[in-house]
Amino acid sequence: MQPKLFVGHNDLSVLNSCVELGITVVTDNLTHRVHINNIVAKAHKQANGAFEFESKNSSSRLRSLFVYIRPILEYNSILWSSHYKQNIEAIECVQPRFTKRLPGLRLYTYLERLKILPATILGLH
Repeated sequence: MQPKLFVGHNDLSVLNSCVELGITVVTDNLTHRVHINNIVAKAHKQANGAFEFESKNSSSRLRSLFVYIRPILEYNSILWSSHYKQNIEAIECVQPRFTKRLPGLRLYTYLERLKILPATILGLH
C-alpha cells in the first residue's frame, strides 16, 4: 500500500511514472522499461505508416527509417540509456523488422539484408 501524501489539507496523488520532455524519466521501479516500451511502440507505428503511405520505392522507405523512425528511438538516449539486455533487444528489433518488410528481402537474414542494402542509406558509412 502506498503512503498518502498531503500538502496542507490537499491529498496528493502518487504517480507510477513521470514524463518530462517526451521521456518517461522516473518510474516506480526506477527503470526505463516504460519509456523503452513507449518509444518502440511509437517507432513500429511510424514504420507501419511508412509502408502504408510511402511510395513503393525501397530507397524512400529506407530514408523514412532514418528520417522519422530512428530519431524516435535515439531521442535523448543519453538520459535513458539502458544496460538491460531486454531493453536493448526491444530497441534493436525495430530496424531488422523494418528491413524485412522491404520488397524482395523477406527471405534473407538480417545480416544478409545489411549486405544487400547500401551502407550509406543504413547510416553505416
